[in-house]
Amino acid sequence: MERVDRTARIPPTHLRVDPPPPRSIKIEITGVCNLRCGFCALTKRPIQPTKPMEWGLLERLIRESREFGIEEIGAFYIGESFTATDELVATVRLGKEVGYKNRFLTSNATISTPERVRAAIEAGLTSLKWSVNNANAKQFAEVTQRPERLFYMALENIKAALAVRDEVFRRTGHWCELSASSIRYNAEQMRLMQPFLEKHVLPFVDHHYKLPPYTMGGPPIDQELQLGIIPTAGNQGRIGALVDPIPCWAVFNEAHVTSSGMLTACCFDADGSWTMADLKKVPLATGWHSDVFKTLRLAHLKGDVRGTVCERCALYVG
Repeated sequence: MERVDRTARIPPTHLRVDPPPPRSIKIEITGVCNLRCGFCALTKRPIQPTKPMEWGLLERLIRESREFGIEEIGAFYIGESFTATDELVATVRLGKEVGYKNRFLTSNATISTPERVRAAIEAGLTSLKWSVNNANAKQFAEVTQRPERLFYMALENIKAALAVRDEVFRRTGHWCELSASSIRYNAEQMRLMQPFLEKHVLPFVDHHYKLPPYTMGGPPIDQELQLGIIPTAGNQGRIGALVDPIPCWAVFNEAHVTSSGMLTACCFDADGSWTMADLKKVPLATGWHSDVFKTLRLAHLKGDVRGTVCERCALYVG
């Protein structure tokens, strides 16, 4: 939670059109996901990725980002990284080798088998967070458009991961924090979630926190409303430590790279609307200080994002 809060709070040093390197970066090692959650921007991708990021590009970005001064790396963005376990493990291992202080990951838990979790932790993963957003199998199937059996598989994997983490720690001394987050769709959802969390999630993680239902960059709002999800403006961090949607921390405080190698200004950009640079063509440092990025940051600094790609998300009024 401290890392989440630190990322969501923009330090004065970064409140400028050409900020220093961000503290963290999320690299989408694969854009593939086995779920189709109604609230997720991934569902709006015109073409769904079918394979991981090419390793040559991924390796370059891992090294380049660290050389740029970035201290933490997330081996995910929008896709589910356990669909590409080999690339995930290689990313974590290289991230540790080149000196990232934290190597973190968020997963939906449905395919994170004990063997895959062990491989990631042994490679050097320092934080593994489960995204747990449904109170029962029926709701899971409705929201994710996937079979109910995956709901039960996720619960088994969450439980097993604790035993794996503890075993690796006893054997090697390497610690990986386990946590979970849950989206607060609405008040009724939280009432349903609490007993479920207390039985099936909280005993198997070190921390749990709640998130507001983000607009996910704008595109999935209509789907969210149909599911009874009441979205909030922008990305305001976690419930209990919310920040203002403008200026948005994602524009200043964390780099995000899609599996196609695009540097994006939004933590939910699935369709390329927020592309700031093609990192297959330019270095990360160049993209971070690109003219288009500077123009967008200036709008956020002025507190007026009307007419920008951030308008529908940051100025959303339910």
